Amino acid sequence: MTPQCACRVCTGLRSLQELRCGRNHLSGANLAPLTGLTSLECHEAAMDHQALVHLRALTALCYLNLDDNDLHPWDIKELGALKALTFLSLSYNTMDAGSISVLSQLRRLEVLHVAHTGLVAAAAAPFASLTRLSKLDCSGNELGVEGAQHIAKCTQLRQLVAGCNNLSAQGVTHLSSLVGLVELCVQENAIGADGAFYIAHCLTNLTSLDMFNNNIGTAGAALLARLAGLQQLDIRCNDIDTLGAQLLSTNLHNLDGTSRQYLELVANSR
Repeated sequence: MTPQCACRVCTGLRSLQELRCGRNHLSGANLAPLTGLTSLECHEAAMDHQALVHLRALTALCYLNLDDNDLHPWDIKELGALKALTFLSLSYNTMDAGSISVLSQLRRLEVLHVAHTGLVAAAAAPFASLTRLSKLDCSGNELGVEGAQHIAKCTQLRQLVAGCNNLSAQGVTHLSSLVGLVELCVQENAIGADGAFYIAHCLTNLTSLDMFNNNIGTAGAALLARLAGLQQLDIRCNDIDTLGAQLLSTNLHNLDGTSRQYLELVANSR
């Protein structure tokens, strides 16, 4: 067992609770003695496998951001020891079904970011084990319709970011069972007016909706005008036409200034 230094500086560091050290190329050996940490942000820090092994000692961590560290599935599996985590962000690393399965053992997780990690449909199955998960960002992957089926089992979700996942309208039919959602991003999924139909009729608690570039047209816009509680709406690149913009602007009374300005611009453009 390696003896710990008892000097005032090291004792103070061991009591440190929050640390932000992104883009600093710190080794895990530097971090391992900081056993009092509850929050650690180490994005773009070039952490290797040995660094992840050392992180296993930080069992008090509740918040951990390791975005964009060129991590691989065998690295990420080391995080399974951090049972206290409630927030975990691993976007822009490389993951697979095995690493997600390990993370599904972190039963206290409330927020999970795994955007742009190369996930395919099968990797989404373990999400359902995270019964406290309220926010999931899985954008920029290849989850498709089957992946949407798995995500639909996460009935406690309140925020879902699933842009650029080849969902299509069929995938949205599965996500429409998540009736507790208040924020949804499905940008660039080619869901069309059919997908807009399921969102409008089932996800009536939405306050924020990102539909960027989904080809919903004026018909889809007319359907979304039912969502009276919307405060934020991104409907750019959907060919909604003047009529669609007018319907949305007239019926959605709670929209913020940015959303309303865009609709007014479209409504007055022809």
